[in-house]
Amino acid sequence: MVKNAAGEKVTVYGFKIHELRHTASSLAIQAGANIKSLQNMLGHESASLTLDRYGHLYGSDVDAVGIAINQLLTRDCGQSVGTDAA
Repeated sequence: MVKNAAGEKVTVYGFKIHELRHTASSLAIQAGANIKSLQNMLGHESASLTLDRYGHLYGSDVDAVGIAINQLLTRDCGQSVGTDAA
């Protein structure tokens, strides 16, 4: 918790500092930030802690993995996953 000189909780436009930290960290992961750098910035003991705490928020990433694999196979094999060879 962050407090000002008077000992009061600090907020920014109604948000607590920890909420801003959580959002910034989650968005950094979503944007492809280096997890080890983010871990160090946050002061976490391990990168797995950082990923466990902030990496779960974006389920659409699972779809992106499938799309990336399909693109790789299409490029290397000339065929999309799930299609029959003609």
